[in-house]
Amino acid sequence: MKTLTAAQSKKAVGIAVLSALLYALYPPIAKVVLHNCPPITLSALLYIGTGVGMAIILPFVYWLLPDMKKEASLAKTDIPTLIAVVVVNILAGILMNIGIELSTAASASLLGNFEVVATTILAFLFFHEKSGTPTLAWGGVGIYRQLCLEH
Repeated sequence: MKTLTAAQSKKAVGIAVLSALLYALYPPIAKVVLHNCPPITLSALLYIGTGVGMAIILPFVYWLLPDMKKEASLAKTDIPTLIAVVVVNILAGILMNIGIELSTAASASLLGNFEVVATTILAFLFFHEKSGTPTLAWGGVGIYRQLCLEH
């Protein structure tokens, strides 16, 4: 993992916060769209839209982050991992849309927040990332509490 300068770190945090804000919009919007669109179709449209959107904004990303052009290309040894990531994301998108369709918007948004806890656990287990135990504990307690209050 490369070390970031202070300016790069600030930019990375800003991008991550913007990503989280945009991601938080998905469950309530999907809840409305799922009234007229099946979950699998919505997932397909999401990924098609992502591909088209990336083709449009990639020049701007390279302009904002010129170092990205210098990154190494994928090697043949990366292909199995890439396939796994694609398959897991497709399944996750479909399952998330089914969950949103079957639950209340509040429950779906709350369960979407569990992604942070799950990602932290996976980062700790697979990549040996340092994570704060209080973060995991409070995240789990908050989600458990909300689920108990709804049922």
